[in-house]
Amino acid sequence: NASIHLADSEGNTPLHLAILHQKEKNALLLIKLLDPPELNRRNDKGETALQIAVEDEQESIVKFLLKSGANANMIDIKKLLKRAEEKMNEQYFDYHKILNCFNCFIGIIDSNKFANLKPPDFNGQTALHLAAKYGFKTFLNFLIDAVKDVDIENSDGQTPLLLARNKDTFEALIDLGASRNKKDAHGNTGLHIAVNFGNVEMVRYLIETNNCDIDCQNKMGKTALHLALSRQPDDFIFYVLFDKKASIRLADNEGNTPLHLAILHQRRDISFWLITLLPPSELNRPNNKGETALHLAVLKNEFSMVEILVMKGVQLDSKTRENKTALDLAKAHNLKRIIDFLKTKTEEL
Repeated sequence: NASIHLADSEGNTPLHLAILHQKEKNALLLIKLLDPPELNRRNDKGETALQIAVEDEQESIVKFLLKSGANANMIDIKKLLKRAEEKMNEQYFDYHKILNCFNCFIGIIDSNKFANLKPPDFNGQTALHLAAKYGFKTFLNFLIDAVKDVDIENSDGQTPLLLARNKDTFEALIDLGASRNKKDAHGNTGLHIAVNFGNVEMVRYLIETNNCDIDCQNKMGKTALHLALSRQPDDFIFYVLFDKKASIRLADNEGNTPLHLAILHQRRDISFWLITLLPPSELNRPNNKGETALHLAVLKNEFSMVEILVMKGVQLDSKTRENKTALDLAKAHNLKRIIDFLKTKTEEL
């Protein structure tokens, strides 16, 4: 008879392999046959069957292993958190599946050992940062009693509160005594970070109930609205911020206003919309390179945008720091249609 105890060249027993290859029926049968010492046996990577099952989100196997005597405290928590972080950064992942597997063993492991754990390849984040970042409410509640410093910072100067994924997590951290007014090392507030993550729920919550400064600028002079234009691919967060009276005139440290950024990042619908809203004085406003909206529209070869800017009465002779007009830039890039249009409009002056 084949032995269910023999390991291969990598230290994997039949149980390890059944879980690795997602053979659920085989794994459950082996768990029934093996005693706890065998269930807790490590392969050459130091992984127990439970470790593999949790990392691979095999919830039914996790539950049955724990019921059968697998030791949750033998899990390599650093490795588990690293794997969870990798999965959550993937384009497609099953958030609830990962959360369920965490919840399976969360009440069994040592919370004091776990709460302030800092995996070295996690940018100084503790388990509390990760619980806040991904909205693991059960996880967060589990950690609360063991937390020594609720405002502990990661290497970017971010506290768990700044990373809070949802209002429940945010309020739980506030109840713990977290500071509302913290900024990270780059001067970002929770609103900046929520915009960076594309977290519409938190953007709305922070604006509507937390009395945050919607136009607060970070160390680069960026407001949340600036980040919505430069970091997020869709327009929804921009319009949420605009609806809540975020300024469309503030410039960042490079002199770029929301209009400059909208054109630079080819947010066409927003660009046209801002052009219709703003007066000529704002449309003619240069950034630190001396570039106006017209210069940038030419550089992006946006003929229809050039047309509407000219219709709005922008200055055609405005020059960049390199002494270039919009027409000069069109000629330099051989943009014939724009060249002909700007020549005609210049001659009409």
